Amino acid sequence: MGEWQNGLFGCFSNCGVCIMTYFLPCITAGQNAEKVGESCCLYGFLSVLGPIGIYTRAKIRGKIRDSKGIDGCRKVVLH
Repeated sequence: MGEWQNGLFGCFSNCGVCIMTYFLPCITAGQNAEKVGESCCLYGFLSVLGPIGIYTRAKIRGKIRDSKGIDGCRKVVLH
């Protein structure tokens, strides 16, 4: 299985991306969408629309996981 290149707080290793994502998250969302064959402008715009943005960013993250062979949510078994 694939792995993410960076961990949860891995964005701090690239300060340029970290700053851009903080101030202009729509650009990062659009770039991520474009990398999996979706419209950069459409997903960048949708990313700032509250619950719609959360859904579209999750959808793109799922496509990235699928394309890289990365596992999704891990099931927790309680004993």
